[in-house]
Amino acid sequence: FGRGISDEDLLIAAKFAQADFIETKEGGLSHMLTAKGSNLSGGQKQRLLIARALAGKPEILVLDDCSSALDYKTDKALRSALRQNFRDTTTIIVAQRISSILHADHILVLDSGRVIGAGTHETLLETCPDYREIYDVQMGESMEQNQNANQPSTALHSLRGEGQKLKKTYILRRLWRYFKKYKWLLALAIALTIVSNILALIGPKLSGLAIDAIEPGPGHVDFPTVF
Repeated sequence: FGRGISDEDLLIAAKFAQADFIETKEGGLSHMLTAKGSNLSGGQKQRLLIARALAGKPEILVLDDCSSALDYKTDKALRSALRQNFRDTTTIIVAQRISSILHADHILVLDSGRVIGAGTHETLLETCPDYREIYDVQMGESMEQNQNANQPSTALHSLRGEGQKLKKTYILRRLWRYFKKYKWLLALAIALTIVSNILALIGPKLSGLAIDAIEPGPGHVDFPTVF
């Protein structure tokens, strides 16, 4: 990496970042990657980048949606490794998964750039409805992914059904909030749509009446024009 870091430290960082797959590649740390790392999966790319950051033993670590391509099990192992081995590192995490920030000292919940909640995980579950809804939906997904393959199918179907209900409830509530926020704009759009449809229906009839009024009747006589 051009920073004078030993191979041993690089492999330790890779282990913390759950990037052990490096050792399985031909040549290990010397394995050649193709352009844009196309011979790695999305999750492998993320873990490799995290390993590069951890190898430098940073004082401040910024992780911006760094686990979006990881499954919940790998994400959990990564968070555990960071807590245990980088306690003196100030870590700033930008995440969509609540599981990624469960143990953070302070959490900010943003909606369209606006802070709608702040505090610890336990505090936000009680004080921030949006945070609670997202937690319910995502924890349902996490439980479903971690189900044992030998679990009876009826229980698994029940779990999936519950997760789908939570998703639908969350989506409907979000739509309702946006509706209340932009209700005047929506009302104007609906009114314009109704007027447009009415004009489309009566427009041809009005045009016909206008043509009948302009066309001469049967008793009309044209007089010659003299120049």
